[in-house]
Amino acid sequence: MIDVIYLTGGKGKRAELGYPKQFARLKGKPIFIYGLETLRKIEAIGKIIIPSDLDNSNVIRFLTEYNIENRYICKAGKTRQESVYNGLEHVKTKNVLICEAVRPFMSINLIKKVIEADGDCVTPIDLSSASVIDILGNSYYRNDFGCVQMPQKYDNQKLYKIHTGMISQNSTDDMDLIYKFQKISGEVPFKRKIIFHGERENIKITYPIDLKIAEAILNYKEGNKIE
Repeated sequence: MIDVIYLTGGKGKRAELGYPKQFARLKGKPIFIYGLETLRKIEAIGKIIIPSDLDNSNVIRFLTEYNIENRYICKAGKTRQESVYNGLEHVKTKNVLICEAVRPFMSINLIKKVIEADGDCVTPIDLSSASVIDILGNSYYRNDFGCVQMPQKYDNQKLYKIHTGMISQNSTDDMDLIYKFQKISGEVPFKRKIIFHGERENIKITYPIDLKIAEAILNYKEGNKIE
């Protein structure tokens, strides 16, 4: 079994909705419910830990409405990193799966691939499909770069140790936090890092256009005509 930290505490200001984007409706269903329903179809998934604002009645209401069981709500942090740290304190399994509530198309196949990968630090990435340059104009080979996707799998104790020692870093991703830890400490805590190609449709809802893209993906998956 593997416990999951399902990050649901973000404000989502870049989506310009006026409320947290995870509560936006996609075909009538809150975005954050899609991933939870997918996770609940996998036998290997244990407890789902949901860092969220404790006074946010929407979370509890939707979890009850959509019959999401074996879940535990803990307090979200002021940052993503704090939310992961708060969630790690409730993980009971050897490994932990980190997921984001705003990735509605995280597939069963991808989740199982991450869980079953023989590594103590596992992440999918979406390789760049375009040329890559930095703000100084330096060019890079596009197949050497990609955007981090979720879910990610980590050895729970090792990740908790890193979070405890790097609590003020305000990192936006656990892989980023790990590399910062290695640079500062000189220690390599994860011996078996596995990075593989993710799934193109496993998008993260961030900006207003992403909601339109998500609707198109869902129509495509359901076999409906995209107008």
